[in-house]
Amino acid sequence: MNASGKAPYKVLVVDDEKDVHVVSRMVLRGFEFDGRGLELHDAYSAVEAKKLLSEIPDFALVLLDVVMEERDSGLQVVEWIRKTLGNRSIRIVLRTGQPGDAPENSVIRTYDINDYKLKTELTQQKLFSTMYSSLRSYRDIVSLERSRESLQSIVRVGSELFSARSVDDFLKGMLDQISHLYHDTLSSVVVEVERSPEPEKSGLIVRGLGGRGQIVAATGKFRPFVGRPVDESPETLRVAEQLNSLRDAPKEIVHVVEGGLVIASVVPSSTTQNFIYLEEPVDRLDLDQVRLFLTNYSLTLDNFYLNQFVKGLQDDVLFMFAETIESHLRETVHHVRRVSMMVKELAQAQGFSADQTETIRLASALHDMGKIGVPSEILRKPGRLTTDERTVMKTHTTIGHDILASSELPVFRVGAQIAKSHHEHWSGPDGYPDHLNGNDIPVEARMTAIADVFDALVNSRVYKDAWPPEEAIAELRRNRGTAFDPQLLDLFLGRMDAMLEIQKAHRG
Repeated sequence: MNASGKAPYKVLVVDDEKDVHVVSRMVLRGFEFDGRGLELHDAYSAVEAKKLLSEIPDFALVLLDVVMEERDSGLQVVEWIRKTLGNRSIRIVLRTGQPGDAPENSVIRTYDINDYKLKTELTQQKLFSTMYSSLRSYRDIVSLERSRESLQSIVRVGSELFSARSVDDFLKGMLDQISHLYHDTLSSVVVEVERSPEPEKSGLIVRGLGGRGQIVAATGKFRPFVGRPVDESPETLRVAEQLNSLRDAPKEIVHVVEGGLVIASVVPSSTTQNFIYLEEPVDRLDLDQVRLFLTNYSLTLDNFYLNQFVKGLQDDVLFMFAETIESHLRETVHHVRRVSMMVKELAQAQGFSADQTETIRLASALHDMGKIGVPSEILRKPGRLTTDERTVMKTHTTIGHDILASSELPVFRVGAQIAKSHHEHWSGPDGYPDHLNGNDIPVEARMTAIADVFDALVNSRVYKDAWPPEEAIAELRRNRGTAFDPQLLDLFLGRMDAMLEIQKAHRG
């Protein structure tokens, strides 16, 4: 570790010439990136390189010679790293003194490498530039992978919890089942009594301090009081008094009160206590049975609120690292948010269910995930890309797919399809990477392609000014049936007022 306390980046130098190792160590002595130095390892053959890469899993970068035991030893190592070892994170820079054995255009196009350098051109400054670019890309990929794994763990928990989509849905479902314990219709209200002087925006049905909690969802005779303070009317004042009397009561789940029952949440937060109030004569019930049944609903209430928290966290984390990529690319601000909201509009118009629409909305935000693996000088180039640069740029589709496809979670699996296929064309041959056409292109990718292009047209980019909406719409129409699914494009254009409102509300 260096003075900052950060572990150094591990770099593997693979070359059969001893002088290359000596010079590399001399040139890179004292090199630091992001407060971290380098830990250099040496391999003098492809065999030694594979052994070290197998034993040490966290190499950040390999500087790899092409010609060693065989004329393509380095290329064999590249294939072994990506396919056999399955390491997609390590950055690979090929170095060769015999370019005739591995022509640059062919190698860049065929092999999953990050840079190609002739040994004769690797001055100290160029080597430093290569190191900075490669380590920056490695750092960002590892960071995104850790975020993905963390989010995957969080979302897996959330997917097992109560599935109601809103507070009202939860309350209605609960009452439908609890009513089987009674002979008559129930009335109920759920209240949050805050323990701190400042109200929190916690999303519970009633929020407030003491008896001033505001009812935000209710059923039965309490329904007319939604949106009003719980102590505003005689009908609800008694509920407020009952709940206030329980603020310092023993931590029990079911409380018998005058006129009914109060079910307390099992795991209150540090500032709030959740309650379900059921108004019904208690003597009509078998309290042992009710306690057992309502204890389960108390747990369900806690699970419901945790589920709502997780859904919000999933949304925040997904957009946080999608917008981190956006910032890395110096892309137009809020591009991913606008695209995801337009895709949501289109998914709803296409008739997807609420759950499917939500999955597609979140997954579409990940469409450019793979750009994190494309060199910055290509991403930020203000002018037209060369043929070779376009080839490298196109790899962002497969890079994004590979990052996301390892997850079993629906949002990431759909995101992997979108990342890979959102540049395919409806008519086929001009799209990439697989030259799919028509309905062979995943519908989620077809929807994202339309929203992505429209947003790119009506917003400024490093290489262009923003187009007026009418010109962007005309461009979409010109590509109807070629680049874009004609039926989906018609749906998109039919909701143009909503699409333009999204643009206005989330302008960068």
